[in-house]
Amino acid sequence: MNRQLSIKNYISLFFISTYAKVITGIFLGSAVIFYLIYSEGDTDDFKLNYGSTNVAYGYVVNIESTNVSVNDEDVERYFYRFSIDGEVFGGDCYGSLYVDFDEKVKVQYLKSDPDVSRIVGGDNSISGLFMIYFMGVVLIILVILMVRHFRKTMRYAGITANGVITKSTNRYVEPTNVSINDQPQFRLIYDYEAFDQSYSVEHKTIYTDDFKMTERIVYDRNQPENAIIFSTLPISIQRLIH
Repeated sequence: MNRQLSIKNYISLFFISTYAKVITGIFLGSAVIFYLIYSEGDTDDFKLNYGSTNVAYGYVVNIESTNVSVNDEDVERYFYRFSIDGEVFGGDCYGSLYVDFDEKVKVQYLKSDPDVSRIVGGDNSISGLFMIYFMGVVLIILVILMVRHFRKTMRYAGITANGVITKSTNRYVEPTNVSINDQPQFRLIYDYEAFDQSYSVEHKTIYTDDFKMTERIVYDRNQPENAIIFSTLPISIQRLIH
């Protein structure tokens, strides 16, 4: 029997483990933080770092304190003006530049859009690009972890769609090096047979009540080496298999 799975079934299988819930929560939280700290200044810094730029001389028209310090140096906001071929442009940037009001400064600007600029040595974002790069790396790592778990979800989907219920026997129990909420995690191995062949399935748990000599398992009739403990499946999936 090839059972048809709904989107809701796939979602249930994806969140079958606490691991998936934690990773998804961290991913969503990181995405929100990334959104909150990201600004137009970050985009401008990126353009100025990697785009085609030129340099002109300008002067500082105002300086504001930000009440932020980096490496024990006060970060200030600098407002400046500069001209290109008689046309005046203005902007602001952040940094610890040690320049005074009305002082001459060198300004880097984007050739294709002089409105995108900054004083040389400054940043358009108060945090600079470091935080953006850092959060980008975190999000990429989380995406990789989620994709890996998604592949496991597809294996569970195959088991659900083509699953056969059978009985398995516990071969042994051993502790792992992992603790969850100060409780040791155990690794259980169950043996079962399918099509006159012997297979085994692994189950990890912190609950000693899960230590049973026999367990019902579900294996994929097309790939009988893929199996899962029946009782660990969401109720909706158990009903679908039954």
